[in-house]
Amino acid sequence: MNDGCGSIARVLRAAIALMAVIGASQSAHAAGAGWTAYGRVLEIYPSNTGTFYVNIDMDTSSITEKCSYTGWFANADNNSAANRVFAALLSAHATGAPVRVYVTGACSSDYYTLISSASVRN
Repeated sequence: MNDGCGSIARVLRAAIALMAVIGASQSAHAAGAGWTAYGRVLEIYPSNTGTFYVNIDMDTSSITEKCSYTGWFANADNNSAANRVFAALLSAHATGAPVRVYVTGACSSDYYTLISSASVRN
């Protein structure tokens, strides 16, 4: 007579294994992504392609992706959200306010660290 305990145990083991796989894939996807330290915007310029580039004087030791241009970043997206990030960085440059950026964990095709967001502090 089977009371179902063996079946329940197998289902629980399978569910735990599935959660471990999902957790590992999410960790791999997020590797290298995150907020940088605060720093000062030294230079910012938009290109004619919609990409903007920004040079920030900051401690870059926590950035795991090693793109060619240390301290230089490029926007990951070319949309209205990127326009708001550019505006925040331009404001930080104009006022001298400290800024940090959210790096995506990837390099652009022209070897800049990609960013998707910015935070300006008073």
